[in-house]
Amino acid sequence: MIQKGISKVEKNASSSANIVSEIDTLLQDGVTDSTSVAVYKAPQGIVESPAERLVKLGLDDDDKSIQRWMKRAKSLKEGQWLEFDANSDNSVLNQLAWVSEQFDRYVFVNHHGMKVKDISLEELALKLKSGDIIVLSDSSMPAVEKGLDALIQKIYDQLAFESAHDQLTGLITRKEFERCIAQSVARSKKNDTYYVLIFIDILQFKVINNTCGYEVGDSFLRDVGNRIKSVAFNDAMIGRIGGNEFGVLVPIENEKKGYLLAAEIKSAIEEKRFVSGDQSFVITAVVSMIGFGSENNQVLELLRSVEAAAEICKKSGQKEIQLVRPGDERMEERDEVMSWVARINRALDEENLKVRCQMIYPIMGGNSGLPHFEVLLTVVDENGEHLPPADFIKAAEEYSRMGSVDRWVIESVLVWMKENPDVLSRMGGFSINLSGHSLNDETFLDFIFEALVRYQVPRQKLIFEITETTAVANLEDAADFINEMKGIGCRFSLDDFGAGQSSYAYLKRLPVDFIKIDGAFVRNISEDDVDYALVKSITEMGHFLNKKIVAEFVSSEEILEVVKDIGVDYVQGYYLGRPVMIEDLEGSLQPNHEMA
Repeated sequence: MIQKGISKVEKNASSSANIVSEIDTLLQDGVTDSTSVAVYKAPQGIVESPAERLVKLGLDDDDKSIQRWMKRAKSLKEGQWLEFDANSDNSVLNQLAWVSEQFDRYVFVNHHGMKVKDISLEELALKLKSGDIIVLSDSSMPAVEKGLDALIQKIYDQLAFESAHDQLTGLITRKEFERCIAQSVARSKKNDTYYVLIFIDILQFKVINNTCGYEVGDSFLRDVGNRIKSVAFNDAMIGRIGGNEFGVLVPIENEKKGYLLAAEIKSAIEEKRFVSGDQSFVITAVVSMIGFGSENNQVLELLRSVEAAAEICKKSGQKEIQLVRPGDERMEERDEVMSWVARINRALDEENLKVRCQMIYPIMGGNSGLPHFEVLLTVVDENGEHLPPADFIKAAEEYSRMGSVDRWVIESVLVWMKENPDVLSRMGGFSINLSGHSLNDETFLDFIFEALVRYQVPRQKLIFEITETTAVANLEDAADFINEMKGIGCRFSLDDFGAGQSSYAYLKRLPVDFIKIDGAFVRNISEDDVDYALVKSITEMGHFLNKKIVAEFVSSEEILEVVKDIGVDYVQGYYLGRPVMIEDLEGSLQPNHEMA
């Protein structure tokens, strides 16, 4: 290491080797009588001791008086004002800005914050002793300086208040509210205090904002804040933590009393209508709460859990105050969905999604005998295991990421179709599920058109599936979308027919090519007369409208024979075979059992 270090310094050819050799000898043999020893002397004037500095100032280092003034100088605090040249008519005020760790250097600045003095401890002590420098107290400071300090402090206090409080309602901000929660958790541990956290979501805010304008909306929020303050305890911390969301954090005796407070707040918000001009609005609040004491360690989870409980309450239409407790099944279920949210983008980016295909086989004459395949999604975890995609899809739909998933699937299928023309020629094509998000996306059609230009594949082998529920909810848009896609050669299938608001009138308005009967009516069809009658009715009506019928969940020969007798055109289910990866599709173009 020594050789490597010395070799990097410029020197003559032999000096490096000689130095290393001498050091090596010194490390091995230690200091001997023959060892050359030299004494290092610090350059004069670089480092001075306190005694030397005192001598320079003409003082004795044992001067007790100057020692006392040095002690006083050390007690000065940064920010204090001192009057320099106090014995002259040209005195100036400077502020102490910095003191060294050893208390041997002091830096002073002027009113503009510019450095004007850098003096030693001894010099400062001498000037204090002589009266040339005077430490100013608040009472002795000039009125201008006291006013300046007071103004600065006032501005600072105002800025601090504004940063912690909502300008509209005067309640504390979300950031400050979260800080209060953290402090309350710490206090509950220290003092064994019980707290309750209440979350309030006002449902009518957007209606009032859109109907009456932003000024009335602002007035409404202030009114809600005042209603909460009118019933909350004096020591309650109240915050506006979202556009129309409020929080209350208060120390209280127990959960029961916390619930009563939450009920009183809800009642105060809802009991009186909000009136603007000749319009009045009934106010509805979704309220959730959680109590916590010294055993709680989850600071960040407290607010998140009451917000999640309120969201669940809104979706379910419940009006009661939602109590959140450890082990709440609703929270655990939501946490499971939320855990998928973080994986969605990663799955799309890192190719953790895989395409599987399940056969849809023709069983009636005149269908060319070529099977097509429904495209299914599977998720690969970090261990390479294939997971069922139900939770993934649920999270993607809830958090508006299903459109991106649909695009990924379509792109992947088109790539495979382009790269495998021989296999594609032996099959009827792919049936790809589309979500409601894609149907409502105005840019989705453009995406498909552009993709079909990039991938020159037979368009008649693309079948897009939409569920009955999605189609009925967006009937006109769905019909327009289907017509657009059929115009460029694609086909359409109506999935899960019978599970939603089934109506034959819808079939007349939706120009689909296939109707897939919901599997719930097929799985027991060989034993259930009602299911048999329903499937037969759908099949006959579908044929009357010139549509092909697909029966899902065909899991046995008995079911196959029944649906064949009814006249179903295609079947899909485990009796034909399990789903296979798209990469293995070439070896799975025939069903596991004879279909004739």
